Amino acid sequence: MPVYSTGNLEDTGASWLQIESEARFSGWSVPTASGIPGSRRRQFFTRQRRAREEKTVARDFTDLMNQLKDKKIEQFEVTPEDFPAFQKAFMAYETRKRVVGKAEKNGKLIYHYDYDAGNDGE
Repeated sequence: MPVYSTGNLEDTGASWLQIESEARFSGWSVPTASGIPGSRRRQFFTRQRRAREEKTVARDFTDLMNQLKDKKIEQFEVTPEDFPAFQKAFMAYETRKRVVGKAEKNGKLIYHYDYDAGNDGE
């Protein structure tokens, strides 16, 4: 079985995933990450990390804020790991000025909905 050398990988200019896909389809032995030169190796691990992150179940913060607004829940917690995803949902939320957070220990945030903030919802 032929082996696809990492030297050829650098020469082709193709992405690692294209090379890997083509090589596996052709029945070639594909080098492991330890055989990938510097920048290509970083790209490989970055793609692997992103794929793992996409597979993890992300909390639907827009839904949680809607539940707060509809009085289905009284509060919810946001951990430091979840905060970037929460912030994206928070900034896009229509009545975000009524969603109020309180900082707790270890970076934990507890959010509730302020129904007395005014009549316009902002």
